[in-house]
Amino acid sequence: GPDRIIGISVESLDDAVQAARNGADYLGVSPIFATATKTDTARPLGLVGLTKIRQAVTQPLVAIGGISAANAAAVIQAVSSLEKAMPVSLSRVGSVIISRLPEDFLSSLPESAGIHNGHHW
Repeated sequence: GPDRIIGISVESLDDAVQAARNGADYLGVSPIFATATKTDTARPLGLVGLTKIRQAVTQPLVAIGGISAANAAAVIQAVSSLEKAMPVSLSRVGSVIISRLPEDFLSSLPESAGIHNGHHW
């Protein structure tokens, strides 16, 4: 129906552009970094690949793959510095699964990531 929200998983700039043209409401971009959680993925896009996708499409992005407390700030800063920056969400499955509580992972993120109580401001 008209209230549906459709997210498309993309693994390349071409995938992202095509998904945007086809009307995706948001894009799950992966993998950003190598990850042990899922091994059947494309080559990691890195911050450069994520930045190129952010520049090419206007849909909200969810960065997936290898996101950790050590690199979360860099992921957010890479896209936040762009002229037409829109926030990017982070997905971190591994640490949340390993942590006893999701709050353990969230509290380990540096303040420079701009994350407070699990929200990017």
